[in-house]
Amino acid sequence: MTFIVNDYIDIALKSEADGIHLGQGDLSIVEARKIVGDKIIGISTHAIAEARLAERQGADYIGVGPIFRTATKEDVVDPVSVSYVREVAQSIQIPFVAIGGIKLHNVDEVIAAGATRICAISEIVGSKDVRGTCEAFISKLK
Repeated sequence: MTFIVNDYIDIALKSEADGIHLGQGDLSIVEARKIVGDKIIGISTHAIAEARLAERQGADYIGVGPIFRTATKEDVVDPVSVSYVREVAQSIQIPFVAIGGIKLHNVDEVIAAGATRICAISEIVGSKDVRGTCEAFISKLK
């Protein structure tokens, strides 16, 4: 199992996490790499220029989104749509995770655009059948 800490590099180090996930307003990948060494570094991206820069700077993976409108976070940017997923799938070589507003009713569209990894929060957390919802997502990703 892999343990990634979001935003807090000090907590990632103290907890001996496998890596850190950064936002566009956080520490740069270059600076983070100096601190965490060979640990995993991921970064959220919202445009292909950000994805390309992350890849050039040595990110191990990128977050791509939000794909759809989401209420999970308050300070979220406008949705980037599945066209951004398609663009990343066609031009970025490092792994990426599609995130933001992904539900069972729209995940097929995200997968069809090229995503092989997704992050779903509210659909799972708000489910009356968490296990069943997770199994449904997993079956769609196979």
